[in-house]
Amino acid sequence: MSSVHLVKVKTAEEEEETENTQEGPVHNWWDEDVLEEELGEKDDEEPETEEMIQTRLMASLIQAHERSRQVIRQITHNKQKRELWEKDLTGTLNPPARLEIRERAAKIIQTVCRAYFEIKRKKKLECKQDELLDIRLCGKANDAHMNKTAELKQLTSEKRKNFEKQWQESREKLKQDFINRRGDDLAEDYRDLVREWLRKWFDDIQYFYDIPNDDEGGSILIMKEETPEPTEWWETYKTYLEEKKANKNKSSYQLKQAKLQEKQEEMMRKREELIKKKIEAELMAKIMKNPTMHPGFTYPESKKTEHILEVIEQYRNNWDELDKSEALEVKKLFVIDVDKNNVYADVKLGIMRTVDEDMRQELKVLKKALKKDYENNGEKFPEPMKKAKKRQKKKNKVKAKMSESIAEKMEDLAFKGILKEYPPTQLGDFLGDHNYVGDDQRFNLKRALQFCGEARSIWWERCREVTHGYHKVLLVGPRHSGKTLLVHILATITVFLIYKRVVPTEGTVQMSKFEP
Repeated sequence: MSSVHLVKVKTAEEEEETENTQEGPVHNWWDEDVLEEELGEKDDEEPETEEMIQTRLMASLIQAHERSRQVIRQITHNKQKRELWEKDLTGTLNPPARLEIRERAAKIIQTVCRAYFEIKRKKKLECKQDELLDIRLCGKANDAHMNKTAELKQLTSEKRKNFEKQWQESREKLKQDFINRRGDDLAEDYRDLVREWLRKWFDDIQYFYDIPNDDEGGSILIMKEETPEPTEWWETYKTYLEEKKANKNKSSYQLKQAKLQEKQEEMMRKREELIKKKIEAELMAKIMKNPTMHPGFTYPESKKTEHILEVIEQYRNNWDELDKSEALEVKKLFVIDVDKNNVYADVKLGIMRTVDEDMRQELKVLKKALKKDYENNGEKFPEPMKKAKKRQKKKNKVKAKMSESIAEKMEDLAFKGILKEYPPTQLGDFLGDHNYVGDDQRFNLKRALQFCGEARSIWWERCREVTHGYHKVLLVGPRHSGKTLLVHILATITVFLIYKRVVPTEGTVQMSKFEP
């Protein structure tokens, strides 16, 4: 079969048109916005203002930043992809994890994400409910809402004060009734408990152990059976006497050297344990790099959260059924029962403190009689063991002196609400970023707005000026722009005292240094 070839013949006019189009300027796809603006400018002959020119320059700068970001992202992606290809070709690429580990990781991620979004939905629903009840606001606040919330806060604070007053009165009444009914009986029961404990010590080792001090827990430790047993104490007392006898002929220098040697041995043992843990961690890191030998992740149980979890579990057990039901009376009675238990616990603690003082006096009499018995039998009375005192951390005392007149004036200002305590604030609490868009304007010696990142460095210089005697700073800005936070930062860094002077038109904040 013969093939048919189709040939398109151009006319002279078409060739001229193609030549004209080829000779014209070549435009890139990213200059389309600029071309449209130029064409629009040609059509509209209205002169441009300086504000329009500045707006266009700023928009073009933002476009350039976005394009450069996309190009850098694409280049980085290609570079990483090429590195992976090279590793795959050379055989140095780490093998993927086992399918079991990936499935387990995917399940963990699913459970965490589902729990997170469930909590998020619940929080959103609670926020909407609170917004309907005028408790809090989820969106932006306006002046009407702010006035309404201020009135509600005032009303709720007044109601809270009244309820607290009634609660304190009922609590005191309940406490007094309980003391009148059971105070004497409880005191006698606690005395019998301590006497029984002292009798046990006398029957076992012919000695009386001291009642724990109030800072150690008092007689509550006897009730909880957290005091040492007589036989255990006697063994420790024997070792104490042996050590004292061995150290009797030693000088103070020898005792000091022995303590230093014990300390060095303790440090060496700790160092060996740290080295052992470090070797185990390095071995574990090598094992975890191999997917076939990966042992998985096991998180140790926290000792600090144990008590918190117990309290939460107790709260759930007590309130789950009551929260599901709408029985207000049941809840009210349950709260009253909890309040009664707290009052009874406070009364019992007070009675036990008075009982401890009485029993310590009895213990002195018993020890005196026991010492006489030891002397009559020709035996030596056991001497009390020396307890190692805990070193207390030295607190830096602020040496500050103030005249009586200034102190009275400051107390008066504090009672009037002019002097208020401010929260200690650091410079890092003032969050924000730098104004990178304004760099070009500063390069052309033009003013640009300062963002929070630049305000930190400027405010640090102001703090330095204030410490050197410059005590006048003016802060101007809209509401919720961080003026109060900056004042708190300045007062924290320079150790100043803040007081407010309210003016009908504007509010100004003045600072006065605390003169030591």
